[in-house]
Amino acid sequence: DFREAMSRLGAAVNVVTTCGDAGLCGYTGTAVCSLSADPASMIVCLNTESEMNAVFSANKTICINVLSAHQEHLSAQFAGQCNVEMRDRFSPDEWISLSSGTPALREALCVLDGEIDQIVEYEK
Repeated sequence: DFREAMSRLGAAVNVVTTCGDAGLCGYTGTAVCSLSADPASMIVCLNTESEMNAVFSANKTICINVLSAHQEHLSAQFAGQCNVEMRDRFSPDEWISLSSGTPALREALCVLDGEIDQIVEYEK
């Protein structure tokens, strides 16, 4: 019941990306929210059992790309619904590399580039 209720909450759809020594990856994330304006801080949730968790933790870079309605195909790709290999999800005509090396979507509604400051694991 909880999971069903949460699926009905309105939320922006984001593709969250990283790139660094541990590799390039991204995932579709809706569990993203602001934490503080000063300093500018965000909370981004990623399943601890995901293989991408280790990549984000090691790279310490993150980019939150807020998608528009016409970018639904990217949401599906980065959610793993389209059988597209990770490297092939980053089409050069849709993505640019920021000074941090992290990929940013050219036509995102907004892009938030940053460093991972803290990792908190939640255990039930």
